Amino acid sequence: ANFEGASLEWADMSGANLKGANLKGAKLKYASFHNAILRQANLEGADLGNADLENANLEQANLRHASMVKSDLKLADLEQANLENANLERADLSGADLSWTVLGDARITDCRIDKGDFSKAKFVGTHFLRCWGAAKFEGADLTNARFNHAFLTGSNFRKITAPKSFWECAR
Repeated sequence: ANFEGASLEWADMSGANLKGANLKGAKLKYASFHNAILRQANLEGADLGNADLENANLEQANLRHASMVKSDLKLADLEQANLENANLERADLSGADLSWTVLGDARITDCRIDKGDFSKAKFVGTHFLRCWGAAKFEGADLTNARFNHAFLTGSNFRKITAPKSFWECAR
């Protein structure tokens, strides 16, 4: 399916199978993809502000430069997805699987990440600001990552790589 640049604000695509769909640059504010399959979909530069992606399958999806401000990603599967330069401000990543995900230079601000799995993810240059929750970062690459006012008590940071990472008022 090709929805490149489409305006689909408020669309209800709950449970839809959009595997491999092209949604590059699409306007998807307030859209519902609850339980949808977006595996290997191209969402580069898409605006997913306030979108419902709870329990969606976004494995291997391309979300580079996507805006996901206030998106609900609870229990979403983003394994091996590309979120380079994505804006995840105020997103809810509770219980989401972001293992093996690329989040280089992503903005993760005011996010809930409780029970999220970021194992083996690449956070090179990513900025965590005012995030909270106990998450799994085991084996993650946090090179040049910045953690400001992040409350990550109970998180698993075993076997991480973190040269030149910056931790300010983080616990």
